[in-house]
Amino acid sequence: QKFDAFTKAFFKVLLPTIPFLVVGTTMKLQHDGTLQSIWKQYLPILLIFIVAAYGYVFIQFLFLSKFRLSVVSRYVKNILPAMATAFGSMSSVSALPLSIKAAEKNLEDKENAGIIVPSVVNIHLVGDCFFIPMIALITMTSFGVKFPSIGEYIAFALHFVMAKFAVAAVPAGGVIVMIPIMQNCLGLTVEMTALITAIYVLFDPLITTCNVFGNASMAIVFDKITRLWKSNSIKTKKAA
Repeated sequence: QKFDAFTKAFFKVLLPTIPFLVVGTTMKLQHDGTLQSIWKQYLPILLIFIVAAYGYVFIQFLFLSKFRLSVVSRYVKNILPAMATAFGSMSSVSALPLSIKAAEKNLEDKENAGIIVPSVVNIHLVGDCFFIPMIALITMTSFGVKFPSIGEYIAFALHFVMAKFAVAAVPAGGVIVMIPIMQNCLGLTVEMTALITAIYVLFDPLITTCNVFGNASMAIVFDKITRLWKSNSIKTKKAA
C-alpha cells in the first residue's frame, strides 16, 4: 500500500513534465538547425512505417470483418475521433474515452468495451513496436555500427516486448522506457539514443495514432474471443 501510494505520487509529478521534455527537445533541434535535416533524412522511414504499421492494422480489420469493406469502413469511421485526439495529444490515455465509445459501437457485446480498451491502452502499442526497432536499426547503420545477430535481435525483441508492459501511454513514454534496452541489447551509444528520442518525438503523433488504431482492432479480437468462450460454456452446461 505504501509503495502504491509512492508510485501514484511519483507519477503525478513525472507525467506532467513529459510534454515539456517533448517541446523542449523540439525547440532545441530547431535552434541547432537539425530539425529540417532530420525531417528530410528520415521522411522515407516515416512513409515505410505508415505503410507497414497502418497496413498491418488494416489487414486485421479485413480479417475481423470477413473481408466486408462496408464493415471495415464502419470500424474505421467509429475510431477516427479517437485517432484525431491521439494525433493532437500524442497520448493514447487522452484518447481513451473516445476509444471506449468507438469500441462500444464496434463490439457486439458493448460491456466488453469498458474492460478491454483500458486494459490494452498502455501495453498494446502497435506503432511503437514497428517504429522503434526500425529507427534503431537505421540509426545503427547511419553510425556504422554492426547489425545485431539473429540471437541478439531475438533477445532485444523479448526485452522490448516485456518492457512494453511498463510503458505509460503519454507523450514520448514509449521510447524513454526503451533507451536502456537499446543500449544494453543493441550497443547503442548515448548520442544514438538521443537521436532516436528526438526522431520519435517528431513522429510521435503518427505513432500514437497508430497505437489507438491498433487498440481498436484488438478490442474486436478480444470481444470475439470472449463471446465464443461464453457460447461454448453455455453449450457445455446444456450438454451436462
